[in-house]
Amino acid sequence: MPGRPWWRWAAIALGAVAVAGAGWLLYAMFWASPPSPWVVRNQIQRYLKRQCGHADFAIEFNFPSAREMARADPAPGARPAPKGALADRDFNSLKEEYLDRARELQVLRRSVAAQERDLEQRLARLRPRENQRAPRSRAVSTNRAGAVSGEAGMSVAASNLLRGVQARREEIAAKEKLLAPIASDLWKFQEFWQAELESGNWVDTNRLAQAQAAMNSALRAELAEAATYRRIYELIGQQLGVARRLFKSANLRHRHVALDIARQARSDALEHAQDAWLAARICEGYLWPHLGDLHAQDRRSRMNPQRLLDECAEVFWQADETNNVVLNYAILRNAAPSPWQADWARMQLARVHMRIGDFPAALREVKGIRLTNDFSVALRWLPFLEQRTRKP
Repeated sequence: MPGRPWWRWAAIALGAVAVAGAGWLLYAMFWASPPSPWVVRNQIQRYLKRQCGHADFAIEFNFPSAREMARADPAPGARPAPKGALADRDFNSLKEEYLDRARELQVLRRSVAAQERDLEQRLARLRPRENQRAPRSRAVSTNRAGAVSGEAGMSVAASNLLRGVQARREEIAAKEKLLAPIASDLWKFQEFWQAELESGNWVDTNRLAQAQAAMNSALRAELAEAATYRRIYELIGQQLGVARRLFKSANLRHRHVALDIARQARSDALEHAQDAWLAARICEGYLWPHLGDLHAQDRRSRMNPQRLLDECAEVFWQADETNNVVLNYAILRNAAPSPWQADWARMQLARVHMRIGDFPAALREVKGIRLTNDFSVALRWLPFLEQRTRKP
């Protein structure tokens, strides 16, 4: 029996690829969790088109050049560390040691200054006595070196005090010598960071910040005067269009600006359009995908990932999307860069599950916490959760 022609095998292979691609597309569109960003963004674009009657949301904006957007920033910690006499020490440990030694020196200098004033007073009392014993024609020196040149004329206390001052001065010199390499390495860190700023092209980033400020100012004025929802949706679409283009940049600072713009669009959807559904989709399509770009530890910073998730959780509550509130924190729990962030996400999930009455799920999250000292508050919920989940 002759074999099948090669083109039949090729057709079968192409058909299999097409079926697999269609299956992946259906999964991405309907079942992916979290949803694929491109699917959500297309959903937003179609929604805005229906609200505005058009899909053209182009706006005049001073974007960075293609060369600037192609310049990738190294990941945090990827740059080589500065080298110096104490190159194995990090900046914080060097800073703490420098401050400790500097405080010791400050106390020592104040002690020496007090001893010198005491010595001056003692010498001032000794000078009249020596002047009375010396001939009137003898010249009296007015400086300290002349006053203390002959220790024989000093009291024992003044002589001991002088030796103590000299010893303290030698101690200060020794401590300053030990402080010098620490100060040198701290300056090397400063020089390193200055070079990092220059290599990161902050001038271009500042231009982008100015463009963002100008756009915000113009859009705030237009939103305040907008008389129709159509115009409000157009302004939201313009912001998302700028953010979408900046998100394509390899430069982390550009993506941070894009995050700020997308967050503002989300706020405008809630405040001006009264559209919690659209605000929730902005969280899914524009904010969640770039959670990994946020590294700030300070919760007050807009570049803090926990703060961004809390903001999105509030949006999902307003949109009555409980499943997305759970997914919001589960994203961080499942891909947290540190154990602390994973446990923080578990604690937030426990709160969400208790709020919706899912006590078994809340108990699982609390029992999953590893850093018990940092999250002792959540551990105090255990008796209550175990009681609520105990079978009658």
